[in-house]
Amino acid sequence: MKNKLLLFIIIAVLLTAGCSAGTETAWSEVERLEAEVAALNNEKDAAAEREENLRGQMAILQEELDECMEKIAGEIEPRFGGPSKTSPLEGNEWTLIDYYGHDLDGDGTDEITALYTSAERDASGEMMWDDGQDFILMITDGSDYYTLFKEFVQIGMVYFSIHGATDEAPAGVLTFVSTGAGLRLEKSTYNVEDGGYVIESVYDAGSLNVMYNSFPCG
Repeated sequence: MKNKLLLFIIIAVLLTAGCSAGTETAWSEVERLEAEVAALNNEKDAAAEREENLRGQMAILQEELDECMEKIAGEIEPRFGGPSKTSPLEGNEWTLIDYYGHDLDGDGTDEITALYTSAERDASGEMMWDDGQDFILMITDGSDYYTLFKEFVQIGMVYFSIHGATDEAPAGVLTFVSTGAGLRLEKSTYNVEDGGYVIESVYDAGSLNVMYNSFPCG
């Protein structure tokens, strides 16, 4: 009987020791998992704070960009092409590319819009384009000359189109400047009060890496 009682006591002690060891192991695992969760929450909070800071910086940069764009737009004021008795072609050799006659000032008489370049033609009449050349777009009205465009264009071309008057808008000239770095579009319309052409920037693509365009050349 005493032997059986001793055996029960030994078994009870062993079971108690095993449960205690298992409990300690479980608590240690719980504490480890709680620490990992806390670390993940800290990382999440830090990431959220970084995201908020980045959004704030982006908002500031966007405001600065908007201000710059407004400033640039305000600085691009319309130019004025007034009459001159001296042709802008004088003093250099120019090659006529194209011209068109249309009444642009509403006086009932056609003015001549003509585009010239400093590039020359070969013996067969083909244009000999360089990497860059000067262009002049001008209007001739009797003895008066109006210069709409006069610039050196690098790796590019200048084109123009004429639009007639409508009920909504007067007649005018559109100037296209296509280069390897972008595209510009200007509109020129006659101003009766000032006696010349108001030249407005309609579109400027800014700096581009132009790989191809389908505009004809020459």
